[in-house]
Amino acid sequence: MGPIWQVNNTIKQSTLTSVVDYLQREINQDRKKVLLQCFGTVLSRLLETSRYRFGIELLLIKEYLSLPLRSVQPVLAAAHINTIRVILQYYNSFKGTIQLSKEYQSTMVSVILKTHLAADNGLLLDLGSLLVAVSPDDIKTFPSLQNNVNLKAIIRISQAFTTFLMLLFPLRWETINANLDRMSLAQQEAFGLWYSKILSPSNITRGQQSLIRDTGNLIAYLPFHLFQHLSAAQLLDGLDVLQRNTLSPLKQDFIANKLIRTYRNMTAQDLMRLGDLLCLAEAQDLLVYKNTEVFQVIQENIMNCTLSGLSVPSQLVSDLLLSNPEFKIPSSLSPDRLKEIAPLLPLLSVTFLNGLTTSQLLSALPALSTVPFTPTQQTSTSTCGNPARISVQDNGVKHLDIFYCINKLILQWWLEVICYMLFLFLPCGILWFYNRSLGTLGQGVSCQDLHQLLQADRSPSFVRKILALLRQQPGLLHTALKRCVIEELYPLQFFADLLQDLGAEIALCIPMDIIRLFPAEMMDILKKMIVASPQYFLMLTRIQQEILVDKIIQRMFWNMYTGPFTEEEFRSLDILAPFVADEVFVQVDRSFFAKNLDYLQRLCYSSSKMEIVARILQEPAVFGPVTNWTQDTLSVVGRFLFFLPSNVLQDLPLSLMTVGRVEKLFMSQRQWEDGDVGILCSDTNERKDVFSKQQFVLQFFLGFLKMNSLSFPKVSPIVPTCEILRTTAPSAWTSSSFSSMSSSAFSNCLELIGQDPFLASYQRTEILKRVKKMYGPASSFSQSVIAQLGGIAVELSPEELSTLRLTERRSISALGALNTWNKRQLTALFTAVLNSTKLTPSKLDSSMLVALGHIVCGAQIAEINTFNNVEFSKAVLWLGKLNLSCSEEQMGALVGLLTNSLAFGLMSSWGTDVFIEIGALAAGLPDIVMSSLVKEQIEGISPMAMSMIPPKKFSVVFHQDQINMFTYEQAYALTPQQRAALTDVQKRAIDMVLTCWKRNIAPADLSAGLAQSHSPLCIILGLLMVLATFLILIPL
Repeated sequence: MGPIWQVNNTIKQSTLTSVVDYLQREINQDRKKVLLQCFGTVLSRLLETSRYRFGIELLLIKEYLSLPLRSVQPVLAAAHINTIRVILQYYNSFKGTIQLSKEYQSTMVSVILKTHLAADNGLLLDLGSLLVAVSPDDIKTFPSLQNNVNLKAIIRISQAFTTFLMLLFPLRWETINANLDRMSLAQQEAFGLWYSKILSPSNITRGQQSLIRDTGNLIAYLPFHLFQHLSAAQLLDGLDVLQRNTLSPLKQDFIANKLIRTYRNMTAQDLMRLGDLLCLAEAQDLLVYKNTEVFQVIQENIMNCTLSGLSVPSQLVSDLLLSNPEFKIPSSLSPDRLKEIAPLLPLLSVTFLNGLTTSQLLSALPALSTVPFTPTQQTSTSTCGNPARISVQDNGVKHLDIFYCINKLILQWWLEVICYMLFLFLPCGILWFYNRSLGTLGQGVSCQDLHQLLQADRSPSFVRKILALLRQQPGLLHTALKRCVIEELYPLQFFADLLQDLGAEIALCIPMDIIRLFPAEMMDILKKMIVASPQYFLMLTRIQQEILVDKIIQRMFWNMYTGPFTEEEFRSLDILAPFVADEVFVQVDRSFFAKNLDYLQRLCYSSSKMEIVARILQEPAVFGPVTNWTQDTLSVVGRFLFFLPSNVLQDLPLSLMTVGRVEKLFMSQRQWEDGDVGILCSDTNERKDVFSKQQFVLQFFLGFLKMNSLSFPKVSPIVPTCEILRTTAPSAWTSSSFSSMSSSAFSNCLELIGQDPFLASYQRTEILKRVKKMYGPASSFSQSVIAQLGGIAVELSPEELSTLRLTERRSISALGALNTWNKRQLTALFTAVLNSTKLTPSKLDSSMLVALGHIVCGAQIAEINTFNNVEFSKAVLWLGKLNLSCSEEQMGALVGLLTNSLAFGLMSSWGTDVFIEIGALAAGLPDIVMSSLVKEQIEGISPMAMSMIPPKKFSVVFHQDQINMFTYEQAYALTPQQRAALTDVQKRAIDMVLTCWKRNIAPADLSAGLAQSHSPLCIILGLLMVLATFLILIPL
């Protein structure tokens, strides 16, 4: 029989119809996969003869788009390019009615780019809106423009090379530009890298003034080492293009200062176009416009920056805004003007706010409601917080304090508890579980419920629906639930196919002895999941992070241990890159390092990596000795400056380290710390180390530290203002700085100073002396002053604390939030609260208990026993999040309150949900109860609660079998004191929990299942490790 394409058209039509009918009837997805994968070319030929039977064609294409995620890659990779084109055309025509998951879209685009794009560049146009699903790694597979010989020739002879580029590749260029705004920053920057491969600095400097407009959005994502060659004329001409894209802080700073310093006579329209970028300019460059008609535009722009929550250098605020005469007399402002300057009010003093009249505030209330005031400022602008204004002291106002104390995280945690309890009453096996209408109820499913659901239906489709629901939860899943998911799913034969469905949060709970067995393809999936959702990786311990990255490298980048750490490898690892071994990181490509510091500064670095970065910065091939650094160098280095040791920092040229430069460095570090990576990255010691460098830089270069060298020019110390304290940090200044401040400035800054967590005891002592000098003894402190003191109040003696008038919840909650009180201070504070409020312990309601916070540890045992059980059970959600310094007896009395029938009932009946809710208070369980805890109860104990159990008690109550039930996080949380008090048997059990997560064990089949306890070989290895340690310690 001849080839199939020689069969007449009638038979072809019949064959295609039969194939489509078969695919519609067949329910076995594997059989469908085989047919479409193995006979893809044949089906493509059949489609070519079926152009007039569009219905059949659509039905076949629908089958391609209905494939399970695991089948997409092999089927589409084997498909004929004509079939791919038809699939894309069909999707673009009916995308409004086609529901494809993001994972499906990403996989489909990845296959097309890697397999088919090289054969037909026109597919890029066919991708259309699907281009937004392309991963940064896949963008690297885009056909490179640099290998086009004709293009290179054009670039060499033409200054308008971008125009020629667009003429050569118009569809590709426009498709990318049109979709960039819907992509993530990682995708946008990947396209910028792709574009940069054909550019050199000379191409940019010789480009036309319209270069940015001609190129479009793509140019905004060029790496900075190329972006910095854009001229002021090009920047001004293309400012609108740049402004509509996401610019890195370094690029924003470059644009602002390049334009402001080049054009000394900018028009109002030019300044308005700058928008928020204007707030990055140096104050002296903007002051030249003072007393001109455009100065008001500058002021409005700076004001808008504050509305956007942007950090503005202090000199811009003080010299360009606060010096305005209209701010001298607050009551003279019209209601309309007050509305206009509302975003600026948090930067003004409490004295200014107190000077506003009730009529002004009421008229401007809608505008003021969106302004982020501090608690004390809120009181100043509140018509019900000032007796001289409208006096409203009803229950509604009183209970506002409870909402101030309980933040969004606590509310989310409460939601998790509610969900868990609701699931206890839902019939197991209900099909609602995977219905979207359940929403956040998925967080509340118990391990038992999950087990019964999966017992009823273990099909891949049902399992994926469960996992999809869990991935969609708005908050973090409880460790017990994630652990249960892994234990339930690991025995399934298709577990390996579920990795992407697990999501990064659950996947990172897979034990390391399983992860290390992943083949390269699965390890790549895990890596990409982490890069896409790095927050879950950053929540792991440092040991877990480093071991996991080591396993990924061993499987995927094994040559990194012997060769250089290339740019391609670094970008592929992304957030994981700084967690490679030190000997690998030190081999990072220096050219890549020097040209991409703005990208590198977004990542997370341990102390050892900070030291390596500091050494690399000073290498001749990078920036050389710091004595040769320039302003441009400092701009590029940014927050990495604080990685340098102090003896190197002092060698920086003094002329470079101006007040404005120091401020920008502080702002750069804070912007990172407040970002998605920084907020989860540094541990306490690393943060303290960076802060010590910040403090040294400020005090050394602003003239507070005396120089030994006679040749070093003398610098007069500056007196800090509220504005500069806000952009830097109060704790970075010397204690004498606060004594030099004027009374009004100090009063306005007091709340800001009191909120600084890094204030040393000697600084707090000096500040408190100034407070007493201004406001008198502690007994005369107003509620406002007490609330503003914050951590400064810790320096008050017990006798002084007992004289405080604590009548308002705002002052009580401010002191109750501090965790550094000693026992005598806590006792004095609790007594002061009772005396001031005229309440007895039994009359404390839940809102007052929440406000008390750590101060509850100042109550005597007899007083705790009189607390209202129900009110305390309401407050326990908040109190359970605190690392309370209560004694063992106090903790026992507090947890005893929860056994009331109107609270949680008998302890023996408590399940995981109760332990989740009571949090740290679980540390107060009686010995007999704690020693009888079962797996379900232990799973609910938080790591913090574990660390709070007294060492002697811990060693008595937990036996080996219970310790074997601990999670890694629980075992890791134990303090050195707790470990020291353990018996050898208990220590071995703890070592088992920690060792079996991170040590290598014998290979096993991924489909063999997950044991319900530690594998025998893992236990043997752990015992051998402990035994070896024991033998080493025995003297011969």
